[in-house]
Amino acid sequence: FKNKYMSEDKRPELLIRYEQMIKDHANYYFDADDLEEIAYQYEIRDLYQKALEVIERGLSMHPGSMSLGIKRAKYLLCLDYTSRLGRCCFDLCRIEFYSSKWRTSYFIVEQLVVLR
Repeated sequence: FKNKYMSEDKRPELLIRYEQMIKDHANYYFDADDLEEIAYQYEIRDLYQKALEVIERGLSMHPGSMSLGIKRAKYLLCLDYTSRLGRCCFDLCRIEFYSSKWRTSYFIVEQLVVLR
């Protein structure tokens, strides 16, 4: 079974680079896939708040990323931040509406809420 994320050897490099950026109060560019991988590294360590911070930083760089938006909803649910979830779902639907796939977005958001 192969992990859908990056190869094992790339993970530490991304996480180290990201954590150095935070430590230095700098801004480095990461593509959406890299940010998902970094968030996943925190997720598997049950560090959902840090994972959410990565995703929110990613959405500021890639505001139209549906995958980052879905991850944001997931982490909000994991952290029981229900007061922020409504806005997140609205943002997801707005992203999908503009890409003409709003039914898919609605289904995804509905499933996230049902899973909770």
